[in-house]
Amino acid sequence: MAPRHSRSGVGRRSSVPISPMESSSFRLKTAKASGAVLTRLEEWPRASFVREPTPLIGATNLANAMGRAPADVLLKMDAESGFGLGGNKARKLEFELVPDRVEGATHVITCGGPQSNHARLTAAAAARLGLKCVLVVNGDTEPPYTGNAYLHRLFGAEIRP
Repeated sequence: MAPRHSRSGVGRRSSVPISPMESSSFRLKTAKASGAVLTRLEEWPRASFVREPTPLIGATNLANAMGRAPADVLLKMDAESGFGLGGNKARKLEFELVPDRVEGATHVITCGGPQSNHARLTAAAAARLGLKCVLVVNGDTEPPYTGNAYLHRLFGAEIRP
């Protein structure tokens, strides 16, 4: 049986045995469900932030460490989406900030840490849609501004503690 790892407490890992048959069955069910979900998602209105498709690259060293063929382990490079310095959160925002849903809105409000990727992408999306963005930051809001804290401001976000 192949081990399945799960988090159990801070910094500890435990292995739960999972049979190859159970694993294959799970993958098959997941693939079928994913196809149905993708079909439904394609019907939903969405904003257009992400340049698709984002590339897949082979993870040769990881595949070797797992005893798998390099073509079996791929990484999706959502950081190359071309929007707000990338990341998978841009895809979520495409559904949350659909132009029809935000019609008449003037502001987008979200919260996060001073280096939050979600806040950075929300500020970028608001700027793209011509909306003001208010970021409620649960951390240091004082200069010097580096990393995402700097980018929040470049995207025009108003920062509030």
